[in-house]
Amino acid sequence: MVFDVIIDSSTYGNIVKDDDGLRIAESIARDQNFRVHNFKVIRDELRKAANILPVYDDIVTSSIIDDSNQIRKLADEYFEEYRKIGGGVGKKKIFNDFKIVALTSIKKFDLIVSDDERTMKSSKALRAYKTVNFEYNHRNPTFYSYKDLKRRYGN
Repeated sequence: MVFDVIIDSSTYGNIVKDDDGLRIAESIARDQNFRVHNFKVIRDELRKAANILPVYDDIVTSSIIDDSNQIRKLADEYFEEYRKIGGGVGKKKIFNDFKIVALTSIKKFDLIVSDDERTMKSSKALRAYKTVNFEYNHRNPTFYSYKDLKRRYGN
């Protein structure tokens, strides 16, 4: 079974900081059943981190997924729902997270690997995804953390 995956920029930072991180990154890159997609939004975030970008490039697929009006529209709806239920993080800070979830939902990817508990994986954000995705009959992505990757590839 092939898993289609997005790894958030926060997790790439954890890979680089971890003593076992490069070995884990190599294992991920070799795993043909764990396809990590190359999303321009994440790549652009990582351009500022010269030590992280090579790890990203080694792990992700060669074709890049561009941002789109469809992704931004769904992310906007997540944000509206998030604010309606009391989410307090501003749009500028959280919007890329919502775009990542929107891409994953639209493309029916299996997993998002993120260690961002404050924004992307906050309880209010998770409720917003669930509410909006139900409305559009999108499947909610499953969230994993770097610890999950270490369990899978750390041996």
